[in-house]
Amino acid sequence: MDLTPFLTLTFYHRLLLWKWTAPLNQVALNQVVLGPVVLMSVFTWNFVLQRKLDQLSDKVRRDFVPSMLNGWKFWVPAACVNFYVVPLKRQVFFMSACSIAWTGYLSYASQARRS
Repeated sequence: MDLTPFLTLTFYHRLLLWKWTAPLNQVALNQVVLGPVVLMSVFTWNFVLQRKLDQLSDKVRRDFVPSMLNGWKFWVPAACVNFYVVPLKRQVFFMSACSIAWTGYLSYASQARRS
């Protein structure tokens, strides 16, 4: 799932409307708003593509909180690096690269729990 258009929109939204906010607040906002949306999107698309949408609610009950906690362990440091170190014109690229790694982890974790 390519989130680049969504990421680009959110980063430019952040630039225009949240530029007065400290980067740490931007990280928190990023995780509170984007984290659950993206995670539910990954869970939903995974089950839609497997034609197992009826099992989605069990997946959410079982794995949503642990996945969010693991997501914070990954995304908070990544977002801190992004907002503090990476130049604005490279932020979408950096976060897209991070999202490839995160999606790989989610796929691996999803398969590991099944076996």
